[in-house]
Amino acid sequence: PIGRHIVKWEVEDRCGNTAKSQFVLDLRNCKSPVAYCYNGLSTNLTPMDTNGDGIADTAMDSVWAKDFDAGSYHSCGYYVALSFSADTNDIYRVYNCDSISGSTLKTVELWVTDINGNTSFCRTFIDVQDNSHFCPPNLKNSNVEGLIETEKSDRVQNVTIDLANSGMNEVKTDADGKYSFLQIPNGQAIIVKPSKTDGWLNGVSTADIVKIQRHILGLESFKSAYKMIAADVNSSKSITAKDVSDLRKLILGITSEILGNTSWRFVHQLYSFNDINSVLTQNFPESYVINPLKGNMNLDFYAVKVGDVNESAATKGFNNNISRNRNTLELQIDELVMSKEEVEDLKIHVANGSAFEGLQFTMQWNPDQIELEAIRGNDELKIREEHFSVLQSREGKLSFSWNGDMKDGDLILNLRFKAKQPTKISEAILLTSAITPALSVVKGNEEEGQLALNFNGSVLDEFMVLQNEPNPWNHETAIGMLLPQSGEVGITVYDVAGKVFLRERKQMNKGYHQFILNESQIGHSGVYYYQVDYLTNTITRKMIITK
Repeated sequence: PIGRHIVKWEVEDRCGNTAKSQFVLDLRNCKSPVAYCYNGLSTNLTPMDTNGDGIADTAMDSVWAKDFDAGSYHSCGYYVALSFSADTNDIYRVYNCDSISGSTLKTVELWVTDINGNTSFCRTFIDVQDNSHFCPPNLKNSNVEGLIETEKSDRVQNVTIDLANSGMNEVKTDADGKYSFLQIPNGQAIIVKPSKTDGWLNGVSTADIVKIQRHILGLESFKSAYKMIAADVNSSKSITAKDVSDLRKLILGITSEILGNTSWRFVHQLYSFNDINSVLTQNFPESYVINPLKGNMNLDFYAVKVGDVNESAATKGFNNNISRNRNTLELQIDELVMSKEEVEDLKIHVANGSAFEGLQFTMQWNPDQIELEAIRGNDELKIREEHFSVLQSREGKLSFSWNGDMKDGDLILNLRFKAKQPTKISEAILLTSAITPALSVVKGNEEEGQLALNFNGSVLDEFMVLQNEPNPWNHETAIGMLLPQSGEVGITVYDVAGKVFLRERKQMNKGYHQFILNESQIGHSGVYYYQVDYLTNTITRKMIITK
């Protein structure tokens, strides 16, 4: 039994002399057995004469649980029993002609049970074949159908499914992640191949970089084979700093894709990853060969969004979901009033940085008012050139992505601007998501949080309501607003027909605020308007909700 045991040891020679000793056997750390399956087996039905008349009247074959064992074991060396279910007597299965009606692929489970009743199992499949052609022939045509979903069972829409060698056109999965090919002639060898190459940035952010770096450093290793595949961004069969670098360039808008890989990968669901440490070197099936097609087949695949290890990618439509923690990282810049030709350093600090471990954003300015002359990071925080991009600085845009330990008030960037005309900095610079979506990474759980920009010393004399971000949206959006003084703010959301879906009033203090709208508050896709009332001011803007 599992526990701490005293084992007595005694030896005796042929003359009757004896010696005794004892030692402690510590089995307290022994865990459940480990089940390892072969990734699929094939069996061939054999014609048999069951009534003794000399004429084969059926075809069958027996398979045993041990046939599927690829090295199951117990960490304490206990004997383990192999079976097809939790019942240790369920050790064999018989397949016959009825087994090849419909799909010839049968899912099986290999259960491993130790002497204490602890169990583990792995899932694999058996392909039942009738190579002797004894069984009655199937219909002339068959269907090939299946489901594409993520590891957490999110159905994936718009996956292209190619049925190679069938002569049929490609199909795309529907909103439920399903695909189907109907009435395919039997007897031919065909290949089912899913693919999806759109949306490299879908679900990818600095929060994913934080998780990948923690895996590389051994602080929190991935426990899922599919997260390992997602983290191998450049498909090098290993997870290294190069994956982090390639992902950061994608986030910054320096690159639009990652060479050597596709934005989505797919793994046949019948494949079993036995060892998490060798996932990336395994030749896992990203397609399925049917040779030949004999009956209806149901082939399901897991979808993996490359780079998305926190599972935030949108799986339906083409718009990204936004589901962020309400915690807001505040960026601060000192207010400046610049005269023409004047050069000033704008220093960006994190007001409450100790509660966060990463951030990303696009800084946007009016190129007719100011121009960027230089940019410098913070050597103490190791913020360097690889963390920002000035490729679109002539259009007034700078993208930034960094993660690491920071304290309240830390400097993250120093931007040197030259004024082309008299300029008030708070009216010339804006935090946006034009290239890199603006977000923070909350310390401790690596969730995506909010990000806000405040100007120190500025005197707010104007009520402002910003365009909601993102827009269009399909899960959650944020409406930013600046209040010159404390007061009651009213929010009303209505459709083009004037039907009101939301009406709220809140007391807000002077400064910047965000109002978060959730799809559950509206309930339907379409064009809507949000009206913000403050004192004697009313500002209305349009937004679009998609599904």
